[in-house]
Amino acid sequence: MTALVALCRAEADLIRRPFVTQSVYDLAAPTGQLSWTPTRPSPALLRDKGHQPTLADVSRLREMSILFTDLTERHGGAHARYALAAYLSDDVSRLLITPVRSPSLRRELFTGAAQLTHLLARMSIDAGHAGLAQRYYASALALAREAADPAVYAITLRAMSVQALSLGYHQRARQLAEAAVEAVGPRSDAATRSFLLSQRALTQACVRHRNAALADLRAAESEHGRASSPPGPFSAYPRAGLDYQRARTLLALGDTDSATQALISAVKARPDHQRRTSALTHARLAETLLRTGQLDTACVHWHTFLDYYPHLHSQPISQAFTRLLKVLRPHERQRHASGVIQRAHTMTHSPLISM
Repeated sequence: MTALVALCRAEADLIRRPFVTQSVYDLAAPTGQLSWTPTRPSPALLRDKGHQPTLADVSRLREMSILFTDLTERHGGAHARYALAAYLSDDVSRLLITPVRSPSLRRELFTGAAQLTHLLARMSIDAGHAGLAQRYYASALALAREAADPAVYAITLRAMSVQALSLGYHQRARQLAEAAVEAVGPRSDAATRSFLLSQRALTQACVRHRNAALADLRAAESEHGRASSPPGPFSAYPRAGLDYQRARTLLALGDTDSATQALISAVKARPDHQRRTSALTHARLAETLLRTGQLDTACVHWHTFLDYYPHLHSQPISQAFTRLLKVLRPHERQRHASGVIQRAHTMTHSPLISM
């Protein structure tokens, strides 16, 4: 927890902030033993007679996870990120260093802290701070160990795999995805298993392990069909998410037609308020359709992407916007493509700046 608080407070300091936000992703950074082993609970540090944590605090942490997940979906991870960092360094850290008599209550508090730290890492990626996100994910893993919560630990390993894959480190991504699946074992809830297996499938496809990738996809589908978890950012796996992951895996395997159908299904299943994931899904579908020569239909989805674009402060969204202009440039004489390009040029998006 000490390292997490130091990072969060460095972000609040205008002088120290650039040193943490501009740090780069380190493939050689030690991640420790990836296999799941809970740690011995650390001693409480605060000895005063102040507020004693209760189940109401646990409920509050869960509500904050839902709140910041929703903010990220509606506005992108670069929005309100410093607010979450401040909340973790002040309110949450105080809960964790206060003596708690109930071991189960203590575990739930650390689980809530791990989930919020995971979300801060995800928001940091969205803001373009890859190295900082890597450090926040490491803190989330440590908190999950302290909470004796293998599910949050595994979900964080999966997120680390997603980040490594996005940076082109395919073997590292596969290693992290494999560790995530192994961390929860076969007795975990079906939604979590599906979520983890779908990422391992993608990493298998990216390293050309076709049979293993397809086997993991089938297993993810099977687990998803059995899932009955309650809604929540760390408990449920939406059908649209699985369809999107299936599409990415099939694209990596060269099956463009099946990937297109999976993306169409994902687009249909995405709720409108999930702007970030909806925008990324429409953008990927448009790129895939263009690859198969369906320019006019691709432009329909790019227009939908542009509907979402002004609302989002997110590096992946900005990258998708840049790709849109690049791939449509050879088609700028076509009427539909010209319309998308002209509309895109009327939009300005403030660059993500580390302040």
